[in-house]
Amino acid sequence: MRPNVVQKPNDPYLYLMVMGEWYCYNPSEPPLGSGAMGTVYMGYRCKTGERIAVKRVKDSFANNRMIRERARQEASLAFRHPNLVEMIGYCEYAPNSGPIFILSKYVSGIQIDQYVGKYLIHVQDRVEKVCNIIYAVLDALDYVHSRGVIHRDIKPSNIYFYNDKYCLADFGLAEFLESGDEFT
Repeated sequence: MRPNVVQKPNDPYLYLMVMGEWYCYNPSEPPLGSGAMGTVYMGYRCKTGERIAVKRVKDSFANNRMIRERARQEASLAFRHPNLVEMIGYCEYAPNSGPIFILSKYVSGIQIDQYVGKYLIHVQDRVEKVCNIIYAVLDALDYVHSRGVIHRDIKPSNIYFYNDKYCLADFGLAEFLESGDEFT
């Protein structure tokens, strides 16, 4: 069986096989960001050089069965919506232990609180523009809710302004409803 995670001698990159394709990132480079559950690095699709985001779940959580399942669920969200960051997939050293990697499209935008504070502070139609942000996020939430997913972590650091649109990210705390369950 071919390994899903490979580190070559004298090569700083870690190579990750996801959905039959190789991706890589350099764990010694400064991260793009860090949160309670993991650290996000700049990564690349090996075939094209396209930039991606690689979220490495903190090793202290990686051997927790529930967290491993949450990571698999987050990475499995194959949603295509203009206001959602698109997931690529999931990679792990072994099915029950070791590091976990969640790959998504790279969003080069800024967090929404920074965007509002920097670009909308003195704009005459600020209220209308902020409402447009809220509508975009609500549209994304309506989309995922219709597919049985509750985000559960809506906050400015999980909403980005990117390519003239607003994108919701980070489904690490999402709840996945069983068929027939209702929102309460």
